[in-house]
Amino acid sequence: MKKLVALMMVLSAGLAAAQTLAPEMPQPKPVHKFFNQSTVIWTGINFAAQTMDAVSTRHGLDVLGGRELNPLARPFETRGWPGTITYHYGINFGGTLALQYLLHKTGHHKLEKLFPAFVAPQNMAAAAWNFRHW
Repeated sequence: MKKLVALMMVLSAGLAAAQTLAPEMPQPKPVHKFFNQSTVIWTGINFAAQTMDAVSTRHGLDVLGGRELNPLARPFETRGWPGTITYHYGINFGGTLALQYLLHKTGHHKLEKLFPAFVAPQNMAAAAWNFRHW
C-alpha cells in the first residue's frame, strides 16, 4: 500500500510540473457581431446613396428625357420605378450587404469594413452625375 501511495504522489507531482511547464493554449479571438456600429453606419450611408441615385435616375429618365448609361442598369431602369427599386435596392444594396456578410463569415473582417466604404462613394458620384442637370 505504501508503494501505491508513493507512486500516486510521484505521478501527481510529475503531472503538476508538466502542467506548469506546458505552453498555454492560445485563446480564440473574440468574434464581433455582423451588425455592429460600423456596419450599421456604413449600411445607412450606402442606403442613402442608393436612394439619391435612384431618385436622380428616375428624374433624369422621366422628367428630363435622358437615357440610362449604365449597361447593367439599363434593362431595369427602362421598366419604371419597379425596375429602379429592383436594381438599386435588390441588386446593388442587397448585393453589397450579402457580399459584406460573406466576407464577415469567411473571416475577412478588414475587407468587410472597407467594402461599403468603397461602394457608397460610387453611388454618391452616380447621383451627383445625375443631379448636375437639375
